[in-house]
Amino acid sequence: MSNLISASITTDEVNKVLSDIAEIKKIFSFGIKMTPKERKNIPKIDDSRLSFVEKKSSVW
Repeated sequence: MSNLISASITTDEVNKVLSDIAEIKKIFSFGIKMTPKERKNIPKIDDSRLSFVEKKSSVW
């Protein structure tokens, strides 16, 4: 299969994106910061329950 996308990104565009990401991180600095151990221990949705969650969240 060949690559069907032909695009290029300039250095200025990359720098703008990185700058915007830094700005978003600054705005949302109040976000939850968890350690890797905490992230590992939070409940996760396995594939068998994912469709249920997606259906219920689309009701809103």
